[in-house]
Amino acid sequence: MRYSVNKGFSLLEVLIALTILATALIALSGSVNQTFRNHVYLKDKTFAHYVAMRRLAEVRLQPEWPNEGTTRGDIKMLNNDWKWRQIVSKTTEANLRRVEISVANKSDEEYFLTTITAFVGKPSDGR
Repeated sequence: MRYSVNKGFSLLEVLIALTILATALIALSGSVNQTFRNHVYLKDKTFAHYVAMRRLAEVRLQPEWPNEGTTRGDIKMLNNDWKWRQIVSKTTEANLRRVEISVANKSDEEYFLTTITAFVGKPSDGR
């Protein structure tokens, strides 16, 4: 009479396999979490850039030249509230002003997501 011997995994082998699997899943979870945070940051940075470009377009479309100094404002755009800061300064050219626009998410006003710098020419008198 022959007895069949069932060969299977021992409890120790199963525990080792589960430990390896758990370690791999933790690493994967961290990677997915980092990817998600990067996605949110890049989305916010891109939207902030859109807000800054819109503000710059408003400055360029004004009939008068922007005054030197700092101005601040709020805007609701792309389902979010944004804060912008605009700094206008002189340049070495008499007919140009330097405009720097920084944009932050209203929930974190101290951290500017983007800053753009442009130059605005003096409007013509229409002559």
